Amino acid sequence: MTNILTREQIHELLDAVLDITDGGIGWNGYPYVTFEVSNLGFPISVITKDHGFRASSGCDLYERITPNAADPCKQFEDALKYLRKLKNSTSHMPGKA
Repeated sequence: MTNILTREQIHELLDAVLDITDGGIGWNGYPYVTFEVSNLGFPISVITKDHGFRASSGCDLYERITPNAADPCKQFEDALKYLRKLKNSTSHMPGKA
């Protein structure tokens, strides 16, 4: 699929995203998170809005992991660390799905 990250690394990112989505719906204070894989342009994207989706708000994490990046492995590590921290911050939140 991609020569940027291994399938195992991609699965780690996806699992971290799913851990957050399993906890609640991405609005009303609960984090919004999306994970995209493409065969054109930006092969892997991870996007979060830490306090839920609002059209007027910017993204807290907008990581595009590309073969042209200076250090795709560092991008992967930073994104995974961010997602794990975000997941840990949701463990006490009321109003989960």
